[in-house]
Amino acid sequence: MKGKASAAIMLGLFTLLLYACGGEPAVDVKKLMASPKAFVGSDTCKMCHLEHFDSWMMTLHSRMTQDVQKNRDVIIADFDEKRIREDLAKLGDKLKVPADKIFIPKVEDIKYTIGSQWKQRYIIEKGGVLYIAPIQYNADTDRWVNYNEATWEKNPWLLKCGGCHATGVDLDDEALVRVGERIWNLERLWNLRAGFTAADDTLPRRMLEEAIPSGPAKGEVNRLSEMLPDYYRERGWNAAGVPSADKLRELGLA
Repeated sequence: MKGKASAAIMLGLFTLLLYACGGEPAVDVKKLMASPKAFVGSDTCKMCHLEHFDSWMMTLHSRMTQDVQKNRDVIIADFDEKRIREDLAKLGDKLKVPADKIFIPKVEDIKYTIGSQWKQRYIIEKGGVLYIAPIQYNADTDRWVNYNEATWEKNPWLLKCGGCHATGVDLDDEALVRVGERIWNLERLWNLRAGFTAADDTLPRRMLEEAIPSGPAKGEVNRLSEMLPDYYRERGWNAAGVPSADKLRELGLA
């Protein structure tokens, strides 16, 4: 009798354990598929893709951008303004703004953190727009340093970084085009620095010399050399294919 009672108790405990482990609500797939196509977040995705979710949670990607309003513990540094300004002052002439004039946010004003292991930056909101504050904490050296202290208010986070490096971002058409233009110009600057020139803006010889054999453009030969100057002008680049200073300032890249 005792054995049966013990078995019943064990079975009951096992049943309770199963219920405890299966407490997540079921996903209504039909409702989800009928909803507007929008970002739903990892908590929704994990219901159908738990293996991938668990794998992602083990990486630093899951802790790259974190919500401070939900959990202040994601901030890995002590926000002591006196200590921060002392560290900034040690940078001397490297600063474009005096250490005592650099904006330092209060913890309660921080919306999100960027980074969690080697360094951390802080996103704040001004006038309904998100910006990266002009200070950065370097965890490996336990030091505070500057971050775009002279231009941070000119570079909204969503347009400068978030549009490409964060999920759940909702950009209008104009903002999306601006993000794309920033990317294109940054790629151009990188290629120029690597030694590429306008001479590398070309196509295979066959495409430049052989006439098109059929179709509406039959007999036409690619006129790339005539089109490139117009393309450079449309991009805001000079005759050598170098982005102009005005274009870089317009995009917040200078």
